[in-house]
Amino acid sequence: MSEVTPSRVKCPKCGSIDVKQTEDKSKVLSYAGGQPIYKKIWKCKKCGETWG
Repeated sequence: MSEVTPSRVKCPKCGSIDVKQTEDKSKVLSYAGGQPIYKKIWKCKKCGETWG
């Protein structure tokens, strides 16, 4: 499974573009078909900073 990272998204802490989008399991936005829909956040693979 290949992950495509938009080049326009940069880490606000270190400036790296090596980031990934993941789900914030602590933030349920809604439910669809009984399944939770989670808030999306960005995480830097270089320094570990999360935002979004």
